[in-house]
Amino acid sequence: MPCAAIAALGWGAGLLTAPRADAQILTGSLGQLTGPSQPGWPTLVGGNVNNPSGVGPGAIMGESRRFRYAFTLNLSAYYDDNIFIRNSNKTGDWAFLVEPHFIVGWGDIFGRGGNYVRLEYVPGFTFFARNSDQNNVEHQVRLTSVYTFSKLSVSVGQSVQILHGADTDVGTRISRNIYQTTLGLSYALTGKTSVDLGLVYTLNSIQNQVDSDSIGGSLYVNYNPGGKWTFGLGGNVTLTRVDGPFSPDQLSEQINFRANYQATGKVSFNGSVGLEFRQFDGARNQIIDPVFEIGAVYQPFDGTTFTLRAGRRTQNSAILVGQNFTTTSIAVSARQRFLQRIFVTGSVAYEKSDYHSNFRGLTSGRTDDFVTFSLNADYNVREGLTVGAFYTHRENTGNSLSQPFVFSNNQYGVRATVSF
Repeated sequence: MPCAAIAALGWGAGLLTAPRADAQILTGSLGQLTGPSQPGWPTLVGGNVNNPSGVGPGAIMGESRRFRYAFTLNLSAYYDDNIFIRNSNKTGDWAFLVEPHFIVGWGDIFGRGGNYVRLEYVPGFTFFARNSDQNNVEHQVRLTSVYTFSKLSVSVGQSVQILHGADTDVGTRISRNIYQTTLGLSYALTGKTSVDLGLVYTLNSIQNQVDSDSIGGSLYVNYNPGGKWTFGLGGNVTLTRVDGPFSPDQLSEQINFRANYQATGKVSFNGSVGLEFRQFDGARNQIIDPVFEIGAVYQPFDGTTFTLRAGRRTQNSAILVGQNFTTTSIAVSARQRFLQRIFVTGSVAYEKSDYHSNFRGLTSGRTDDFVTFSLNADYNVREGLTVGAFYTHRENTGNSLSQPFVFSNNQYGVRATVSF
């Protein structure tokens, strides 16, 4: 094991492992075509459940009491011209989504700046006009609790996702269950220095494919020199166990430098860059790869927002036994408000997934190239009611070895979000 990897181990068990694209599944609220960077809970679209104004989707109910709650209902009707993401013999169908979103808890469950216990539950009911055998019910549950003492903050979380949709790694519609348990500790050493550590366990169960689970820990030392910047240095260690005799277990170590800039005005930034050292239980030589996660938000004017996201990470394939794939991605989006009630959002994303064998002397060669474009328009009709329309195009060109997984896909439809 290289010196850098030993140094990473020396940090000890800690916070969360680096975010991974555990879910490549094309599921969730409309417009969310790729899985979450952070396994265990997706970014939900179609309504801001943290809206404290009481106006529009996600308005907070019961804000004046210690017990608080919110409820929104997302309704969508859309046409998908390739529901099985096939290269040929495409199947198109109309689909209808009913997605309630419940939040209940105690304490600061919306601002999440103080102590709180927060429970979210998002069931999703999808019905197809012609392919009724694809009708399904998804469940997403997350329980989070944070308690802060004078210098120590403790957080625990448990999330469950029961998903069904088209998966780009597998190349068709599948069911995927993701379970994740987290424990995090943050301790203020001085007014400018703090330590973050924690543990995370994730289980990925995939219908008729290769299951896996992982347990990891990390430790970071953070320094705030004053002002709006915070810097951190640390590392993490993750053991990934993959089912099957031809899928070796994997041990990875990372050492990362991260930075956060939180302005009160127009710009905010967070990023992490580092190196990952991955071993394969003696099946092949160690792989050393760069890893990074970058996010930035720019608000030049009131009502105008630009967002940038980029990352690079590795995960095991669910369909190709004994193979991993490394995904490098970048996405930009712009959101503009018109006449105080109309919101238009456009986004473009590119992902490149390179597959490689986890055994010495064997090669893979599959490379997927994804391009996604989406355009959304929403109108805030009145307090508690928003209606909108959307269009999303996604395609995978890939190389010659990716031909069974090459596809193009279009979705367009209407949606409404109601807050009670």
